[in-house]
Amino acid sequence: MRKKLVTGIVFTVAAGAALMVGGSGQAEAAVAPRKIAYLTTDSGTILPVLDLTTNFIALRIPGFKTPGSVAVTPDGARAYVTNNAGTTVSVLNTATNTITATIPGFLRPQVVVIAPDGRHAYVTNWSTSTVMVIDTGSDTVTATIPVGSHPTGIAVSPNGARVYAASEGGNTLSVIDTATNTVAATVPVGSFPQRVAVSPDGNRVYVTNSAGNTVSVLDTATNTVTATVPVGGGPYGVAVNPNGSRAYVANSAGTVSVIDTGSNTVSATIQVGDTPRNLSFTADGSRLYVAKLGAYPFSVIDPATNRVVDSSGFEGSVEVTGLSFASSIPTAPTAHLSLTALNNAVRADASGADPGWYQISDTIFDFGDGTTVTSQKLTAPHAYEQPGTYTVRATVINWLGLSGTTSQQVTVKPEGPAVALLAPSLERYVTAEAAGTGGLSTNRTQIGLWEQFDLIDFDGTTVALRARVSGHFVRVYTSFGDMGTGAPGFNDDMLFQLVHNPDGTISLLSRTTQKYVSTNNSSCCLVANRATIGAWEKFYLTPASNAARSLHARANNRYVTAENGGRLPLIANRTAVGQWEQFDVVDLGDGDVALFSHADNRFVTAENAGNSPLAANRVWVGLWERFQFIRNADGTVSLLARANNRYVSADDFGKKPLIANRTAIGTWEKFDL
Repeated sequence: MRKKLVTGIVFTVAAGAALMVGGSGQAEAAVAPRKIAYLTTDSGTILPVLDLTTNFIALRIPGFKTPGSVAVTPDGARAYVTNNAGTTVSVLNTATNTITATIPGFLRPQVVVIAPDGRHAYVTNWSTSTVMVIDTGSDTVTATIPVGSHPTGIAVSPNGARVYAASEGGNTLSVIDTATNTVAATVPVGSFPQRVAVSPDGNRVYVTNSAGNTVSVLDTATNTVTATVPVGGGPYGVAVNPNGSRAYVANSAGTVSVIDTGSNTVSATIQVGDTPRNLSFTADGSRLYVAKLGAYPFSVIDPATNRVVDSSGFEGSVEVTGLSFASSIPTAPTAHLSLTALNNAVRADASGADPGWYQISDTIFDFGDGTTVTSQKLTAPHAYEQPGTYTVRATVINWLGLSGTTSQQVTVKPEGPAVALLAPSLERYVTAEAAGTGGLSTNRTQIGLWEQFDLIDFDGTTVALRARVSGHFVRVYTSFGDMGTGAPGFNDDMLFQLVHNPDGTISLLSRTTQKYVSTNNSSCCLVANRATIGAWEKFYLTPASNAARSLHARANNRYVTAENGGRLPLIANRTAVGQWEQFDVVDLGDGDVALFSHADNRFVTAENAGNSPLAANRVWVGLWERFQFIRNADGTVSLLARANNRYVSADDFGKKPLIANRTAIGTWEKFDL
């Protein structure tokens, strides 16, 4: 990613009362203003705001076109930002850090300064070779003053009577009388002048000449250059300390030259590295910030010793070319909440929240049923044990500890149908041992209450399993993947990714271990510890309502049986239902089912691609073991074999074994389920 180039830093104090934070039942506390810097860049649409306490980017304000210069009003309430790549100047409310006005009529505006009384702002307009005057009361342009070719830097005298604009195209300094908004003098300076600074007493003006490697010193009484001071290579920014004894010059060659203003000589050269651009003193003059293009966006100089005391990089990959200091009250996040409900499950999403200062660090979801989840994620699923209407609250907290809360109501429906998990590798069902308060085993041949689970689907992929017998969720409670249903409540270790395998089975990927749930070919314990899906990690889903079903043939009013414990083909010859006449209907997806016989714990197959009678002798489901239930108008069902797309028939009025050999449905092909 290309780094942003920051060209300026500005300091201010935002107007307005201190922010009060705290929720219901909490004592409210004022949030103290923090020192910040607006960072100007050579590209992009964002104005970064640096928190000087942490040297982290606290805000990224959108809506600019290469913000190149920032000037803050004396009362700290507003900042004026030039859009170097556009035709406007933006007005920023420093309390809310939002753009409140956009002033048109410029063409590549460069640098903005504000008069000491705050009533006017002055902007160099590079493409039109003018200085434009903004009335800050109405935020409109009230005057356009022709100056030298391609003006860049600009400064205003301490009494506001004069504005000095450097023009790089003409190598001149224009002296503007602010009472008449006319040029009172045009003074030749050095080659390719860039930035301008006025001494605190208003008696001298310093102009950097980037192509001449010099600084021109202007006597404001006579508007003449009285000294030309050699400095480092490519001088750009210039700033004078509060007592006027020294001027500091940022040289593109990686140094800062210190000019003794009494002798107009360089008294010190400070190595800062990278490519220095602009300089800004803090309000008390105790520190000088040097904005740079490079890995370390700024260096901090102690003017008392002329030593670098900090060379900082910070989060955000921003290269600084200028800073404008300010003080602003941090803003708290604005919470957002959307809820997606599916039966008795809900997915809470707070991702639309506005973080305020910094990023959101934590989100607290209160689901209104006594369950509270604190997460670094902005989403959380939850399943309710009882149907009803609940108030869900989301509280978002940013890195400063400021928070915002919002709430919504959700109505959840009763739980859907329960399912059972059949492990074909063991030909057994998963059970919640100890009535749903222990581990999970795979050792049951039939579906009872302990083998029934609610499969709760949050988003089509993320699911949870809840044991019907206890109401506890299946959870992965160790890093080794151990599983059980012993604990009540709900949290992230109860989430799985549901994987639909091509053969009609499903697999479960634990969100805790990122491993698949496996029987490990043992009836003892399910464990989420496998990196890939094999036979031991596959399960068939059987709706509990389709357990122990029987087929009653309309052909002869007899029940279908897996004769001789499944060793003989299926035939409709029984008058009552026993174990041989019971089948679990397994859901394979896409409308396909399989019949799992209780007689021998095998799947029914349309043997020999449907050319031989049906038999219960298969451990796994393939094409021959797939059927579709056809619902007939008279309430009966028919079985369409996927092996040959023929209907299963109780041939010869049920005297012969069942076989899939019919292309149409008649009485012999109808069954009561």
